[in-house]
Amino acid sequence: MPKDEHAPSSLSLLLFRYAVAGKIHEIREYGLDKQNADYGSVWAFHNQLDNLLNSLPAYLNPNNPATYSDSDFSYLPLHRQEALSGLNLVMMELHRPFIASHPESRIVAMNAAISSIDSQKALMDMSGRHHYVYFGFGFYPSNAAIMLAAIALVYPIKGQVQAIEKKIQQALEILVTIQGANIVARSALPVVERLYEKVRSSLERSHSGSQDVESPESVPSQDSGYMPMTAAALMQSGITAPITTDFMIENSGFPPLQDLSDLPAWNDMPQVTDFDAAFWLDQMNKLPENMPLNGVVNPDALWS
Repeated sequence: MPKDEHAPSSLSLLLFRYAVAGKIHEIREYGLDKQNADYGSVWAFHNQLDNLLNSLPAYLNPNNPATYSDSDFSYLPLHRQEALSGLNLVMMELHRPFIASHPESRIVAMNAAISSIDSQKALMDMSGRHHYVYFGFGFYPSNAAIMLAAIALVYPIKGQVQAIEKKIQQALEILVTIQGANIVARSALPVVERLYEKVRSSLERSHSGSQDVESPESVPSQDSGYMPMTAAALMQSGITAPITTDFMIENSGFPPLQDLSDLPAWNDMPQVTDFDAAFWLDQMNKLPENMPLNGVVNPDALWS
């Protein structure tokens, strides 16, 4: 514990996480995670999140840190990156439902995703190999990379796709480094690789002049047509790993649930609740290659 009230405290990060968690509950309580939410209220909460970050003690604020205590409290650089990672995650989720309808939200989500990958790289540089099992090292970069890939492929903007491609590559490097110890990284790696190839293929076409990169207000771009690795090859590659998800129940084949008593017993749940990366790749392969252009799928539904 600190010897006086001005000394850094290891509890500061926990208090910040608690405050951010409270904002998540408020976002859901007021329905701001829905596409039909009042957009002005979304930005009001955005500002509240910014204020949480700005009100951090100087030694914990990642934007303008006071580093005079770092030599005595070695955990402070890590805590600053942890605070930034947590805030970026909430920023991404706050603006995600509005990416299709509001370019401002698209920019916020993109910047938060880029910053999230940077934070994880910094955290890895400060951590030992025994920390690679940490859930966040697998989740944060893969979540951010998926967000960036979707923005680059559906709403490409001149000058940004190349930066996104490099940032996804950085996320891939993190996942490759930790895949031996991190179950989330092993499951996410093939999916992020698939998306990275799509972004790279789109970038190569734009450089060759075969496709014009549109402005932020334009319609989504055509898919790259990259041929994915088959599910069988993925299973043989040894880089997939099971991961549990109960949020995919709508695709499980069960009728709509009326109340909690209708919920199937855990042992009766279909295989989709114990899936690996091959499941996600199979879902992506079912999307038509010219999805954004032929109107088969509404691009707005990608963010719902």
